[in-house]
Amino acid sequence: MLAPSSKDLNNGGTLLFNAACSALTGKAMKWPYRSSAGYFSKSALLMANPMLTIAVRAARAAGNLIARNLGQDNFDVQEKAKNDLVTDIDKECERVVASTLLKAYPKHGIIGEESQERGMADSEYQWIIDPIDGTTNFVKGIPHCAVSIALQHKGRTQLGVVFDPMA
Repeated sequence: MLAPSSKDLNNGGTLLFNAACSALTGKAMKWPYRSSAGYFSKSALLMANPMLTIAVRAARAAGNLIARNLGQDNFDVQEKAKNDLVTDIDKECERVVASTLLKAYPKHGIIGEESQERGMADSEYQWIIDPIDGTTNFVKGIPHCAVSIALQHKGRTQLGVVFDPMA
């Protein structure tokens, strides 16, 4: 099991963590979380679900790529459809997320917004990726976009991560 790094829990990680814990427990949660058993540490809750830990790691890796390229003009932009843009950075972020997930879970499937399915398409576990949710903002240099990752098991959403790399 991979432990989360301090970067997973700091610099915007608390908001990400609150959302992830809410998804895991089915209850609205804010950090710090206290139950009848006492306080839970962030790392303990993340380590309780290694798939969440890997998703957070993948989102942060893609978020670093977004942060390095936001406001730059060193990437190509294409229009998939009217008002639906895709950049080289979208494709690279999706590749980074997919490779991180498949390295940890090679028997899972990947459904990405920008590419064809990867991994095992018939797997009970399917990761759904929007590498840059808010590509138009990204292209315009507006710092309001996110990496979105979800995991479905047998068609039912089990967890989700939405990471704003500029928060």
